[in-house]
Amino acid sequence: MTAEQVPQLSMLYKVATGTSQERGYGIALARAIGFPEEVLRDAEEISRSMVERHQSKQKSSEFRKVQRRRKLMLNLDETLRTLENSDMDQDAFQSCRARLRAEFILKMTEIEEEASRESDSETGPRPALTAAFVETGK
Repeated sequence: MTAEQVPQLSMLYKVATGTSQERGYGIALARAIGFPEEVLRDAEEISRSMVERHQSKQKSSEFRKVQRRRKLMLNLDETLRTLENSDMDQDAFQSCRARLRAEFILKMTEIEEEASRESDSETGPRPALTAAFVETGK
């Protein structure tokens, strides 16, 4: 094969904040430059396995977050019902209710932040890398 016959590949990258929506561009590149089919099949299987593992971790993390939120809401509901049935005067009731509200918001924020940290530790924050592959020549 002469130099003129070798296909040319232009790789265009755009770095942006966030995660890339493009999936499998490394495998697409390997296929475009003629990697053996066995290598491509292995790469696709490994990629599928990694995606499944990531999705499983996300579901587990999301489930824990939902459970903690439900528990927090049930505790708030129970406490508010107890307050309503108490002999507290109106000022004490309002004060207690305001304190409960602040505690609820704080705890809910902690749950959200913890879920966000878990998500970041599983995937790792990384900039998006979008690639476009253009084959030129013959």
